Amino acid sequence: MNILKSHFSLLFTIIVCLYVLGRQSDKYFGWTNKENISPNHGLTIHTDGAGYYAYLPKTFIYSESEQFSFLKLITDKYKHSHFISGLRFDEEQPNGSDKYYIGTAILSTPLFLVNHWANLLLYGDGDGYSRSYQLTVSLNALLFYLIGIIGLIKFLQLFNLSKSIISLLIIGLTFGTSLNFYTVYFPSFSHVFSFATITWFCYLAFLFGKDQKVKYLYLLILLLGLIFLIRPTNVLVIAIIPFVFSSFSSFIEWLKSLFRSNLFQLLIGSIIFISCVFFQVWTIYKQTGIIQLNTYNAETFTFLLEPKWKEVLFSFKKGYFVYAPLMLLLLPGLFFLFKSNRYFFFGWTILIVGIIYITSSWWCWWYGGGLGMRPLVDFSILLILPVGLLLNYLKFSRRILISFLFIPGIYLYQVYQIQYNKNILHYDGVNKAQFSSVFMKTDDRFSWVLHLDKYSIPKDYKLVKKYYLNSLNKWGGQKVSSDELVLGFETPDPLFWIKPREVKLVGEGFRFSGIMKLTNQESNPSFVLSFFKDGQNVNTEYQYIGNKIDNLKEWQSFRTDLVLKNEHLVYDSVEIRLTKGYPLTSIKNIQVYQFIKE
Repeated sequence: MNILKSHFSLLFTIIVCLYVLGRQSDKYFGWTNKENISPNHGLTIHTDGAGYYAYLPKTFIYSESEQFSFLKLITDKYKHSHFISGLRFDEEQPNGSDKYYIGTAILSTPLFLVNHWANLLLYGDGDGYSRSYQLTVSLNALLFYLIGIIGLIKFLQLFNLSKSIISLLIIGLTFGTSLNFYTVYFPSFSHVFSFATITWFCYLAFLFGKDQKVKYLYLLILLLGLIFLIRPTNVLVIAIIPFVFSSFSSFIEWLKSLFRSNLFQLLIGSIIFISCVFFQVWTIYKQTGIIQLNTYNAETFTFLLEPKWKEVLFSFKKGYFVYAPLMLLLLPGLFFLFKSNRYFFFGWTILIVGIIYITSSWWCWWYGGGLGMRPLVDFSILLILPVGLLLNYLKFSRRILISFLFIPGIYLYQVYQIQYNKNILHYDGVNKAQFSSVFMKTDDRFSWVLHLDKYSIPKDYKLVKKYYLNSLNKWGGQKVSSDELVLGFETPDPLFWIKPREVKLVGEGFRFSGIMKLTNQESNPSFVLSFFKDGQNVNTEYQYIGNKIDNLKEWQSFRTDLVLKNEHLVYDSVEIRLTKGYPLTSIKNIQVYQFIKE
């Protein structure tokens, strides 16, 4: 009872965080709604996560000798799945080989087996990918989030942070950074598992630095082996070890004693770590017949001599501080880390600089699809520490002021997360202009905006003709009608035909402008251009308008250009149709301009 009272604020914080994360998962994947099984929801195993996960059904359900060939049957069974990401199937590997390391699967094994045995008991069978297995992946991510948070609390208490500050840091880290995203929406990825293991490694490292107990040494080596098996580059965390001692000379003295009089400890530790490495090597060898550790083949550290560190930290594509603005507080917090423990500050700096260097040297420095700079999620324990020390050393009034900055930081990140899940923020194609064009916009009509190529009419294109929409299905004339047209369910889509001479397209463009009033946040009206040759449709282009309208129930001007890029397109007529989106949509002064390259 005394323990509950003394830790009530932390327990309450953890319970609230787990509840909100669970609600987010349920809302997105529809766990409690059995009818909500769509191609985009209910599938926690996808893309990179499918590669990490595939070891589980291969090992415990299907024949080991067939490797990953079962995935072809699974893919046929689940038509909208993405279960073969990262796996290679070719003449050399007809049964498949998996480029992903096995650590995530190892940590996922207990809950996987519980679920699989339950399926066998209740249904007599289990394929490894049905709804219960997908749910288990989410539950497993939440479990390791919890394990990581417990380690985070213990680590931060070593720096004498109060329970209120630690609670605030937990909330900020959980809902103001991509730890939220990779716990809830991409739970089959490795990052929440790396977060948990690295957090406990850092905590145990400090305990070891204090008294050098052998049990901590063995646990650290085992954790380092798991960290390697989850994401091999994360073994850089070992660089923290010299700086958890009271001084560098203390570390050297321990190192000398280890080689002089504690060779047995060194031997046992080496066996533990080498066993982990061997397990991965053996796994790769069984798949490929080759003894190696590099499973990514042509994927390399292309930017070792010109690391993209600015992009990793500040780009609109995936920049860490752009997509986790709350973490900007760590920059002033570094002063207090220096003030608190100057020796550890240098170790922290060396490790974080090394992590950023390795991260920004990878050929795909933005790390594909996802929200934010996901490799840095793994090291959240170290990145949040300066923020905690900032709060700890400030006077009460300033601490309250900084604490209030958590609110906009969390709110902004949550908007990003909503935008990503609605396909407003592209999974890996965002630039400054695109980011700015949808900043803080969450209406469904913006979902398409970053998936569409945007081209302005080039200067060497000349205007051929203007078309005005005077009334429904009546195009032409010399002036723009200001009459309001209200398009509803019963209203046909306005359309007209352009019938030029037969053209082998060299360059053609269309400009659409007018005034529009939307009444529904999901409404995304568009101009649909259908190209025909001898009565057969040969191409269709969409130019959406709804994302051009900022405010609902207000008249607003828009203009959008479409430049055709298909140089092999041959057509003799074009149908242009204005789709109404969700009724009611009101329009007036609609104009279409046709351009041809000179």
